[in-house]
Amino acid sequence: MRCLTLLSLAACAAPADGTFEVHELDATDYKQTYTLNVFLPDTYTDAEPATVVYLFDGDQWTDTAAQIATALEREGTIDAPIVVGIGYGDRPNKRNRDYTPHGKGIPDGFGEIDAFYGFMEHDLVPWVDEGWSTDATPAGRVVMGHSFGGEAAVWGLFHAPETFGNAIGLSSSLVFADAVIFDDEAAFALENDDLDARFYLGAGSQEGYGLAGLTEAFGETLASREYPSLDLKTDIIRGRFHASLFPAGAEAGLAHVLEEK
Repeated sequence: MRCLTLLSLAACAAPADGTFEVHELDATDYKQTYTLNVFLPDTYTDAEPATVVYLFDGDQWTDTAAQIATALEREGTIDAPIVVGIGYGDRPNKRNRDYTPHGKGIPDGFGEIDAFYGFMEHDLVPWVDEGWSTDATPAGRVVMGHSFGGEAAVWGLFHAPETFGNAIGLSSSLVFADAVIFDDEAAFALENDDLDARFYLGAGSQEGYGLAGLTEAFGETLASREYPSLDLKTDIIRGRFHASLFPAGAEAGLAHVLEEK
């Protein structure tokens, strides 16, 4: 059964223009309670539907993403979105399970991204849309993540386009399970002649495991499809390592997918 517990609601001292709330929400179809770090920008109002960024590894990145989003708003680049950071709180972290696709030879405890996206589509998104004034269309929703979270954001483009119309994949673990995400993209291309999405795919030039090259290759593959409605930016950020990519990548990614065109 789904549940909601309001844990706190107060102005946050972090350098972001807005307030933070912390909630808990149960997955309906499997045993997991998620901690949701929700950021509401000062410019949010019930009178206007807001874009929502669904951020993976929310325990780690919600404050940073909120700070970047409101800085971009102050510059006039974007309207700051609601940020819903999906995390685990003080429970065991299950990102390996939730953010990775099934593939050959993967270890136990990985590869259940289908169930995780089921939670987002059937539990989390309806809960957010009921609780706040949101743009309840794919164009009004962004999935965003780093590393395995980046892989999960990319995966959503091909498996949940009817729910999420924007994705930001940062240092995405495209190498996982023998680069199975390339197979997912190819399968999508066989059945679809368009991909209506804004997509930012970023990596650091100093990434390990060949991620910079894989990121470029994945972007080139998507560009070769010539989807009429795909707004794609592939970005290799000089001097950035896997662990240092998030701030610069999040800034560029949010600007790309949320900037008025």
